[in-house]
Amino acid sequence: NAQGGLMAAWHAREGIRGIRDIFDTGSYAQVFQGVILDPGAMLAKLGSEWYLPDTSIKFWPCCRWIHYALTAFDQLLRRHALRAEEIESIELRSFPMIPYPRFADDGDPPNLVAATFSFPHAAAMVALGVPAGPEWFSDPNMRGEAARAMRRKVRLANEPRGYDPATWGLEQQVLKVPSRAVVRARGREFELESDFALGDSWEGAPRYGEQDVVDKFRRMARTLAPMSSRWDARIDEAVDMVMALESLSDVRALTRALDPAC
Repeated sequence: NAQGGLMAAWHAREGIRGIRDIFDTGSYAQVFQGVILDPGAMLAKLGSEWYLPDTSIKFWPCCRWIHYALTAFDQLLRRHALRAEEIESIELRSFPMIPYPRFADDGDPPNLVAATFSFPHAAAMVALGVPAGPEWFSDPNMRGEAARAMRRKVRLANEPRGYDPATWGLEQQVLKVPSRAVVRARGREFELESDFALGDSWEGAPRYGEQDVVDKFRRMARTLAPMSSRWDARIDEAVDMVMALESLSDVRALTRALDPAC
């Protein structure tokens, strides 16, 4: 996202305004999407309705399609105070088009990219209480026995509700991905469903608040200089600037605050 915004700014500076017919019949956009574009829908309420407030915040460092079943799993663990050592098996059910081999491999992810697309790896990290962030991809969590054993307990299946288009949220103009977590622990079965992912902006979704965003930023930024109290202070400075961005007179002050070397 940051790279795309930077490239757009550079293009605008050089006078590149974009491709005028990109949404027209036979355009690159239509070929790329593989669907028939609806110009009327794209232009409806242009300039009066904005989609930015509908942005979802991504909490876990994995593919967004994993987040729906993972939200049900995380809430289930919290609701029943289930500990990793109590878990016998985990079944994550999600949208019928999601469960295919890349998402379901319960072996050791060969690299970071494979780990970000693995339901078993994501579920193992949540079950083991690993903080969402770079630690998900540390060597012990990629190849350690605790993570390996937990991944082997995870199975992926279709959520039957997902076959019904009425459950997808189209009429409400939101995105729903009917999902469910089923956990066997303490000699019994626990089950919870979720149509939204943590951080979705729509009514009924589990909220991801402002403080959660700040905490995630601090956790991620600290990895650049984890032992530096000076860098910790700079992180707080950057947070204050971003939270009052409309009053910032020169954006270069923010970019300098984001550089540990400055």
